[in-house]
Amino acid sequence: MRNALSAQRRASILLVIAVLGIVVVWWSLFFPHTKRYQNLRDESLAKYRLKQIQPPPTAKLVDLKTTHRQGWPEASAEYFIDSDCASLKRYYKEEFTKRGFPDGHEYKGLQSAREADSLFYSDRDYSAGLVCDSTEKQPRSYTIIVVLDPRADKESPLPNPMDRTSR
Repeated sequence: MRNALSAQRRASILLVIAVLGIVVVWWSLFFPHTKRYQNLRDESLAKYRLKQIQPPPTAKLVDLKTTHRQGWPEASAEYFIDSDCASLKRYYKEEFTKRGFPDGHEYKGLQSAREADSLFYSDRDYSAGLVCDSTEKQPRSYTIIVVLDPRADKESPLPNPMDRTSR
């Protein structure tokens, strides 16, 4: 009787270990390769890069979100501030450069002649931009957008995050 209980206990322990082993193998081999996981990972990388870009001290965060728009992982943060767009552009020109974004330039969108004031910066893996509401109302809203380039082949440039029609 005692040997039968001991053998049954060993069999139960081995079964639990086997099931846990199968679960660990599945999570390590299959789950990271699912499209949903890859999208979440790419969005979190874009969000991490966005959080490295520091807003001016008087800016108030309104909304922070991530998305996949037409295949590009994107993170955006909307702020309110009592400042004009020219001051914001000067601040973010320094901030983008300090955070490793070379080749910045001002940008006017293709969608309308009355496009908000914008900046666009890009490096090999990310593009970032500022869109400022150029109306006279206070507090002024502005958005910082970071787009991740998850492609292994980076021959063609990243899309401009300010141009909604290019993506």
